[in-house]
Amino acid sequence: MSRSVSKPYAMHRALIPEIVAQIIDCNRSYPGYLYTCLLINSLFFHSTARILWYGCGVGSSTKGHITPYICHLVQISRRDTSRGQLYASLIKLLRVSDGIVAEQEVGVMVGQPDGNEHVYFEELGGLGLEWTSLEELDMAQWAHTIEERGGILMQYLQPSLRKLVLCRSPVGDGWLEMLGERCPRLKVLVLKPSVLKNGMSKDGLARFLRKCKVEYLDLRAEEQEWDRGLTEGMLEVLRTQGNLREIAIPDIDDDTIKQMANGQRATDNMPFPALKSLRTGLSASGLHSLYCVTPRLSILSLDLRRLSLSASTSILPSVSIFSQLSTISITFDKRVRIRGDELIHLAQSCPSLVSLSISKDQLNTTRPWSRDIQDSHIEAFARNAVHLKELYLLFRVPQTAYPGEIWPTEVALESLARHCVHLERLWLTCDPNWDNLVWNPLRVLFPKVWDLQIAGPELRFSLGVLPEDILRDMAKEFAARCPELIEFRFLYPYGEEPLDERIRDVLYIRR
Repeated sequence: MSRSVSKPYAMHRALIPEIVAQIIDCNRSYPGYLYTCLLINSLFFHSTARILWYGCGVGSSTKGHITPYICHLVQISRRDTSRGQLYASLIKLLRVSDGIVAEQEVGVMVGQPDGNEHVYFEELGGLGLEWTSLEELDMAQWAHTIEERGGILMQYLQPSLRKLVLCRSPVGDGWLEMLGERCPRLKVLVLKPSVLKNGMSKDGLARFLRKCKVEYLDLRAEEQEWDRGLTEGMLEVLRTQGNLREIAIPDIDDDTIKQMANGQRATDNMPFPALKSLRTGLSASGLHSLYCVTPRLSILSLDLRRLSLSASTSILPSVSIFSQLSTISITFDKRVRIRGDELIHLAQSCPSLVSLSISKDQLNTTRPWSRDIQDSHIEAFARNAVHLKELYLLFRVPQTAYPGEIWPTEVALESLARHCVHLERLWLTCDPNWDNLVWNPLRVLFPKVWDLQIAGPELRFSLGVLPEDILRDMAKEFAARCPELIEFRFLYPYGEEPLDERIRDVLYIRR
């Protein structure tokens, strides 16, 4: 007589795959954990493979663990096509990187010292694999254009695709129409820089956007290859798109945005109805016109390097009129001067500010300059920016501070610590007295900061003359006051200072 399986027991068995997947997912970031799970049994293998092969390609890891490279998938497929197809059907993110994979990273799986991902991507395209689960394709660093290798690209344009990043390739109306047919679920599209050469028109862009409900569109070229007529036409198309939440477009000239603002006053139609994020280049005067067009922006990113000096003056006061901004990022021209009172006004005008970036990714010689951002300005700014989580405030300084020039000191750091209790990342141009800062009576300086980087003139009091044991004690004391700190460094033009290295040694041990 056969025994019947009780209903609770059957339900328990049915839940096992989900339970196993949850256990694996919670511990995936531990070194070697996923590899161990692959070897337990079939259930653990398949649950682990879905996590491990979520992404493929150098830099495709988004889940806190290492993902396989394209060269690994190619090598597996050479040996066993069915096994390669098993993994390809799990991949949701495929990223083609630029450069050579280190030999030790390729390892015995590939069996060759040459780990050029572009070479392996070419071979991958000829293996006949199917990409039924692919959702993100990042080819920003692909070495070829659509004209050269368009056939390889086609197999990855699946109906499941939601994000496509494709640079260095000309894109025309015909290609956009094909993309809309093959990828109707596309939500994120990045195309740059050479989008003009095959004749993309505003009508072609409009047809594509009607077919695909894109929410993020990046058509901003690193090099200025846009004429005024195309920019005007693009804005005419984009202003009517109800799905667009984030756009990145070429620099907008004052006349174009002023004309749009004047037209807006004569109609009741709301332009850019869903827009929350804009990345472009725009003058201080143009920002006032932009406010008339779309006043409810929450993210604004400006690149001012192609604008004239007069157009870049008073940018921070002009940005301040967008009172709902939570994220502000500005790349200045090196000729521009930023002022402490403008920073205070910005914080007072944007009470929801969470992230402020000024010249984060610029070298010291290309940053804006300032002579009047002092401790008192940082104190007033911090009092009005209590929700701040990220602050990158970098401006140009000489190799050595000249007499009469006063930079923010350790007092500025203490002000930020006292008022901005949610701060997690801080890059600041300042000249702290590290002896005063390390032995500060505050028990915890930055409770949540995990990334701290300091730029400034040479240290007023070089720490290189201190004995090694004192340096180690200072490093330990400072690290203890920043319990979440992971990244720490002095940014150029700081010279080599031993405290920098000692703090990193302490952080490495603490991990």
